[in-house]
Amino acid sequence: MTKPLISVIVPVYNVEKYLPMCLNSILAQTFKDFELICVDDGSTDNGLAILQEYAQKDKRVKVIHQENQGLVGARNSGIQVARGEYLCFVDSDDRIHSQLLEICLDLSQKEKADWVVFQLKEVAADFNIDEVEYDLKKLVYLQTENPILYCRSREKFEIPFGIPMKLYRKSFFDAHPFDMKIYFEDYPQTLDFCAAHPKTVILSLPLYFYTRNQASISRANFSVQKIKDYHKGLNYVYEIYKNRPAELKKVVYNVFGRILKRQLSLIKHSEKSVQKELIKEFAEELCDLWDKRCVRLKGSKLKNYLKYLWLILKVKLKRKVNDKKTYC
Repeated sequence: MTKPLISVIVPVYNVEKYLPMCLNSILAQTFKDFELICVDDGSTDNGLAILQEYAQKDKRVKVIHQENQGLVGARNSGIQVARGEYLCFVDSDDRIHSQLLEICLDLSQKEKADWVVFQLKEVAADFNIDEVEYDLKKLVYLQTENPILYCRSREKFEIPFGIPMKLYRKSFFDAHPFDMKIYFEDYPQTLDFCAAHPKTVILSLPLYFYTRNQASISRANFSVQKIKDYHKGLNYVYEIYKNRPAELKKVVYNVFGRILKRQLSLIKHSEKSVQKELIKEFAEELCDLWDKRCVRLKGSKLKNYLKYLWLILKVKLKRKVNDKKTYC
């Protein structure tokens, strides 16, 4: 059997409402030489039946069924059976532009890139995508082997944290496998990739359409465990860059502040009954990162600046009191 050039991997868990539109957008690609690996991660809805129906109609669709292992486990299961020279990940409640594979493969081969990065556009589930047809000869893009410089928000050429917004050479990806111990794996994994200084092509085109799904992982109810997961991810990134002071400074400047700000926002919009515990755990995270010089306060809004300082001070005072009690 001839190997496909690209393996598209779709983890699936309880998204029957969105799954057909996702699969249709992938199977409608202008580039046809790909396999579509769908990993049913223990769904309890009709997701598996939908996948099997698509597999019967299109031989490019491969279905894996497994007990629930989470997003990282599902992606890893797809990678293990992938036969393509390139990997692309699509979340099962999202859609992609019909030229995504064609455009990214062309640029990767032309520029010998390890990965091609593109942008997302957030849309409603019922949004009718009026696609623009792109001329491959007129594409504007940026090349770099120092992608950490482009992990900034609101830039024309930006490297988004999401795993799906890239086309990867499988050989490059194999050298940087997903870490099963990290729950919010997208930004630590992306920064791990950046640390390898890969040959990078960045497109400003929105080729990935992210569906506003209130039940998705990123929008689920915030908890103490999720703060611990964010903390673990930031520590993972710190370990990668701690012996690279110049790069660590850029990571702290461009990334850490965004992650902390997001947590603060999620705490603010959480149930009042759990906010006290959330703030307590967030303060511990802040203090740990402060000691590692990974909290950037300059340029923060005054309210956030004071909030950070107060939380850090509270933890340090508490630790000091506890140390005295232990000593006595």
